[in-house]
Amino acid sequence: ILHLDKIWFIVIAAGIVLAFMIGSVLCTYLVHKISQNGILLIGMTISLIGAIMLLCFMSLNIVHLYSLLTPVIILFTGISFVIPIATAKALAPFTLTAGSASAMMGFFQMGAASLITAIVTVLPFSDILSMPIAFTFLSSLSIIILVIYMLWLKRVN
Repeated sequence: ILHLDKIWFIVIAAGIVLAFMIGSVLCTYLVHKISQNGILLIGMTISLIGAIMLLCFMSLNIVHLYSLLTPVIILFTGISFVIPIATAKALAPFTLTAGSASAMMGFFQMGAASLITAIVTVLPFSDILSMPIAFTFLSSLSIIILVIYMLWLKRVN
């Protein structure tokens, strides 16, 4: 789509790595300031903002390196908030079987990714919009699920 030389794949990958580094540093800073659920909500919201930006640019046919890389960097910065906190929360109840629990979590992550990929490929969207739509939908869904969980926790406690 972008008709870039192969060297630009390194630039794109470096942008994503930079996003993870920035997000990891911010997440480490915030872990002592706010709750884990708060960090998850911040990360998911950042990811949603990046996904919406990507969807807007792609829908308006604004397709060049910076219009794609900027939202992807924002999206992956948010993801880097979510992964460490969500992994720690998911494995916390399984202290005696952490290895098995981790393997099972990886299985479900890869299974969900495969299922979502299969679903996205059969949706009636153009190829260029399928990824931004999937990111926007999944970011929104994750926020809804987290907010419901947080409200349930308040009610139980």
